[in-house]
Amino acid sequence: MEMDMLKKLQDYCVRHGMPLPTIQISEKKDNRPAPEFEVCCSVASIVRYAKATNKEEAEKRAAVEMLAVISNDAEELVPYEKEVKGQQTKEYLKLRAVLDIFEAERGSVVTGLRLCDRHNYFKNFQPALKQAAFDVIESEGYSSYKDKALSLLTALEITPTTRTLESKAEEPILCIELNCDLDVVFVDLESQIYEQMIEYLRNMLV
Repeated sequence: MEMDMLKKLQDYCVRHGMPLPTIQISEKKDNRPAPEFEVCCSVASIVRYAKATNKEEAEKRAAVEMLAVISNDAEELVPYEKEVKGQQTKEYLKLRAVLDIFEAERGSVVTGLRLCDRHNYFKNFQPALKQAAFDVIESEGYSSYKDKALSLLTALEITPTTRTLESKAEEPILCIELNCDLDVVFVDLESQIYEQMIEYLRNMLV
C-alpha cells in the first residue's frame, strides 16, 4: 500500500466532522522469526486492528480498515472485537480491491499537498462561480445526486472524466477525476459517488 492511507483517513475525518483518528501499537511480538506489530486505530468509539511485520505497514492496514467502516457503515457500527488471526473483514477486502484497481491504472501517487491547501484552492474560486455552485447545492430541484453533482461541476466550470473500473462487485465502481489544477479523484460505487462529490465540494468551497 503505497498510498498515504493515514492522511486519507485524517482528511476524511476532517471533511465529515469526525474526531481525528488515533493510532497506537497495541501489541509487539519479538519471540518469532519475524517481529509482528499489532496496531489499534480509533475514531471516537470505533476501533479497528491490523497486524504486519513492521509498524508503518500495520498502521496503513489499520487505517484502511477504519476507512472501509466509517465511509460505508458509520450508522450501524458496534464496538469492535479482535478478529481471529489472519482473518480480514469484508470491508477491508472491498476497499483493498478498489485500491488495487486504482493503483494499477494510475500508479501510486504520493503528494505533499496539505488538506488546507486543497481547501484554499476551492475556497478561492471566483465568487460568481462559488455562488452558482451553492445555488446548485442548496437546490431541491434535481431528480438524482448524479444530476446535481454534474450541474455542480458545470457551475464551477470543471469538466470531469468518468470511467467504470473492472471489478467483481455487482454494482459498477466508478472513477471520476476532476480536470482542474489539483489531483482530485473519486472512486466509489455508482450509487454513492455523486453524493460523496457534492459533500466534498460543499465542505471545500466554504
